[in-house]
Amino acid sequence: MTRILRDHSMNSVCLDFEKRDILAPSDYRRAQRGKPARNKRAQWCPETIRNILTSPTVRGHMSHDGETVHGDDGMPVRVGPALVNDSEWARLQSVMEKKTRTRTEGAAPLLDVAWCDCGAKYHLWQVTQKLKSGPKRYRYYRCERSNKKQCDAAAIKADYLEALVSAYVCWPTILGELEVERKVLIPGEDHTAELAQVRDAVQRLTNEKDAADDWDDEDERAYLSRMAKLRERRRRLAALPQRADEWRMVGTGETYAQLWERSDWPERRRLLIDGVFTVVAYRPKSGQGGASSQGETQILMAPGPERLQGREIPRLPPTLGA
Repeated sequence: MTRILRDHSMNSVCLDFEKRDILAPSDYRRAQRGKPARNKRAQWCPETIRNILTSPTVRGHMSHDGETVHGDDGMPVRVGPALVNDSEWARLQSVMEKKTRTRTEGAAPLLDVAWCDCGAKYHLWQVTQKLKSGPKRYRYYRCERSNKKQCDAAAIKADYLEALVSAYVCWPTILGELEVERKVLIPGEDHTAELAQVRDAVQRLTNEKDAADDWDDEDERAYLSRMAKLRERRRRLAALPQRADEWRMVGTGETYAQLWERSDWPERRRLLIDGVFTVVAYRPKSGQGGASSQGETQILMAPGPERLQGREIPRLPPTLGA
């Protein structure tokens, strides 16, 4: 956990665990149950690290399918000691929220964002041709099913598709004027563990008095003083509010257009993925080799946030319309 909070990658943690021969969770459970080790050990992977660090179990809470189990009083059911306090948990979840589940280094600008209307991903395809004037590189987005002849969509020039996406994001009536929001964890208040400790202290003090054979006036004064303090602390803790953690969308004070203009493509891709935006594109083939004009390209930017629902999303931004 400490290394993740220091911004170490989950891959580096996995490699370190493998190097140190630390058992992955599934193999550790087998060993705890006395079962023989498998011929091929399970390997650590980033998703395993993510599941562990985002599980309510880290806080000592019972969980089911990754969600906290709450009791009749509405509070989390405790099954063990918390490994982190509230502030550490909030920091950890904030860091994990920012760690992408997708490729980051060297990724195409629209990887995991652009999709063909057949339902498959668009991948960046690059080719360099040797010309008399020197080598020239061409960049295209191509449906991953086109190589298998399962889709008849033609490749789309990368610069053109990326320009279309930029126009969508910056156009005022689509996204440009909307304020960017970030998901922020608001830590809850849970005093159950502290209240239980006070109640245990009250019980221990009572048992101490009951077990004493030579209880005198001085013992009684000390007992009453300590008990009064414990009862007052118990009363204050019991009166404190109890509420679970809550994720909230908080405005950043910056519009999509403003953030887009000052960001590079890796940051723009992160913005699109965080906003759950999907670009659906299609360019029909015409003639040998699938050549067609850019104006035939159809594109739709599917809404992510609920705030976009009800807005008219044009097939092409007015600035780049055919």
